[in-house]
Amino acid sequence: GVASCGSLILSLGRAQHWEQAQQLLGAGGSGLALPETSTYNAMMLAHASALRWEQTFHCFQQLHWKLLCPNHVSFSVLLRTCTVAGKWQAAFQWLSQLQKDGENWIGKDL
Repeated sequence: GVASCGSLILSLGRAQHWEQAQQLLGAGGSGLALPETSTYNAMMLAHASALRWEQTFHCFQQLHWKLLCPNHVSFSVLLRTCTVAGKWQAAFQWLSQLQKDGENWIGKDL
């Protein structure tokens, strides 16, 4: 299910098997459970563990593009990773722009 998929993505990422983790995330339409917010959070955590802030940021953007609602884990991982990488301004700017554009999912489930 989705939980085991997320665990596998996280494990692959921690082992630095980024390509396999990304392929598993992208395989949602091929008989596997469709990725949910928790699956993207797992991918974000995997990237964050290696301080791959750009990839973490991209996973967060995919939540938006796939019309999924980020939760407190999504925001926390994004902001923590970007802050550690010295890129918190990029995350803040993007989140601010979404709020200005009236995105209604900001703040849901927080």
